[in-house]
Amino acid sequence: MKLTTWLSSAAASICLVTLSALSPATVEAASPNSHQPASPNVLAMATEIAQTADYDQLVESGYDAFQAGDYKNALQMFEQAIRLDDSQEAAWTGKGLSLYFMRQLDPAIAAFETAIARNDRSFSAWLWMANALDDKGNLAAALDAYEQAIALNPDHYGGYYHRGIALFNVGQYADAAANLLQATQRQPDHAPSWVKLGQSYLGLENYAAAVAAFDAAIALDDTIGQAWHGKGLALFDQAQYEQALAAFDRTIVLMPQGAWGWLYHGHSLSLLGRYEAALTSYEAAIALRPDWAIAWFRKGAILAALGDYQAALAAVEQALALDPEFTSAQELKAELQQQLSQLPDGAATNNLWM
Repeated sequence: MKLTTWLSSAAASICLVTLSALSPATVEAASPNSHQPASPNVLAMATEIAQTADYDQLVESGYDAFQAGDYKNALQMFEQAIRLDDSQEAAWTGKGLSLYFMRQLDPAIAAFETAIARNDRSFSAWLWMANALDDKGNLAAALDAYEQAIALNPDHYGGYYHRGIALFNVGQYADAAANLLQATQRQPDHAPSWVKLGQSYLGLENYAAAVAAFDAAIALDDTIGQAWHGKGLALFDQAQYEQALAAFDRTIVLMPQGAWGWLYHGHSLSLLGRYEAALTSYEAAIALRPDWAIAWFRKGAILAALGDYQAALAAVEQALALDPEFTSAQELKAELQQQLSQLPDGAATNNLWM
């Protein structure tokens, strides 16, 4: 076997990164875990609210603090409003949102349940309870709650978007794509929906549709690193390596700390015969994730292609130290040992660049 054949073997798994996205105006559109609520340009809320403030003032102050990302003060405002009047839904929903973004999921769910008991037609309460249930791993209950939210507001993209994320996260890519397609139809200018749709198509190995979805996201916002990364993956899996490299070039600019972007940047370069540049990318991936066996293996394969068998063997041995069951690394190690055994005495330490 020629050692250059290792450059196309043992392809790494596709990494589908969860998107962080911002809602333009309402908290309904934010996503569990990966999304933050919209944060308009507001001044920090005053630390003291007059004791005579009425319910509506407290709720308004609570949502102002929430939108500014001050969840602790928001929670205090909502709880003060509830002490004045616990019969209205708005403060309970606000309390649930504050707790949710403070990652206190059980009390958040309890607050949303109380909000729904006060007003079972609250889209926000149903949607965010679904998100909290999903984060807790209770997918069945979450899907029921998403269904309630969508039934209340079928024209709003948020319910489909979040349900799509929940389904995507458990590998139900076809159902995820169906929901995210609904989201894009209702809100065509919501770039995160297009990104998640593209990622779902990647899961379905529908690479042409994935590229189209990622391109739609990029047309709306060309600074979303996950969109460029996803486009690169879809192009790579169609063997369009030049186009994939261009997408990964953009990926590593936008997400320089993303090891997967550097890894696939290296893959694309290696398959285009640009071995030394590929080596630089693999080393960048290793610097970010030194315990990553696949990156060490790919470094070893590149060094083998460059003829530096001794350094290649060291890289492959590091991959096997991290993952002793890595079959491709075991096979490459054996091949390298055979090549080194056939070299003249002293030649094994030389760099035999091709």
